[in-house]
Amino acid sequence: MKFHEIYDQIFAEKPYEKEVSLAMALLGGQPSKVLEIGCGTGRHTEALLRRGLKVTAVDTDPAMILLAKERNRFYLGKRLRLALGGVDKAPRKPVDGALSLFHVVNYLQTEKDLLRFFSEISLRLKTGKRLVFDAWNGLAAILDPPRTTTPARTICRGQERIVFRTKTTTDLWKMRADLEVVIRSQGGKPETYRYTHRIWLPAELCGFLEMSRMKCERICTWKNPRRQATPRDWKIVFVARKM
Repeated sequence: MKFHEIYDQIFAEKPYEKEVSLAMALLGGQPSKVLEIGCGTGRHTEALLRRGLKVTAVDTDPAMILLAKERNRFYLGKRLRLALGGVDKAPRKPVDGALSLFHVVNYLQTEKDLLRFFSEISLRLKTGKRLVFDAWNGLAAILDPPRTTTPARTICRGQERIVFRTKTTTDLWKMRADLEVVIRSQGGKPETYRYTHRIWLPAELCGFLEMSRMKCERICTWKNPRRQATPRDWKIVFVARKM
């Protein structure tokens, strides 16, 4: 069993539809063409397409891209274009808005990667249009470091019972969090998947946006987009405008 096979079951309760609705409001107006960076299995993509938008979506994971294609196969070649890779794989055609949800920026490990990420988005965004993305808050990581282990969750898939658990170790000196996903299926050996998140400070993200000709207009939360995020809000949402 691979992680991507149960990804949607693990995050079945994630409010994809609500997040897209809030993101659309933060983008302002009604965009007709949007760029989605880090589409995963295509759940946010699906919600965007239901709104009648034209979507170009990219992801660096080939297994996730295949799932996104299957989920949204009706729209392929019509209002959906999917590409394997980073933002540079998206065509340089101007879009009315850009989204990067589920803390995609935290997978970027270096300042060079972050600058390239924002710069490539800026090249495709019309002047005056917005980028909306969420991220883990580096200030919150300092003030309230994450717990080392999440409670075990059991997922049923047919006759199989899968126990899923995430361990997190945080190195605040390097501002990174190493996550270990352990999946134990019935009658099988435990499978472990490891990945690292770079925990950026809000000021760092705003600075790299400026270098990419985008200005951070607001930092809020999904729970209350009208309220300015505080240093203790763990997950924050950035709204930036192309200058």
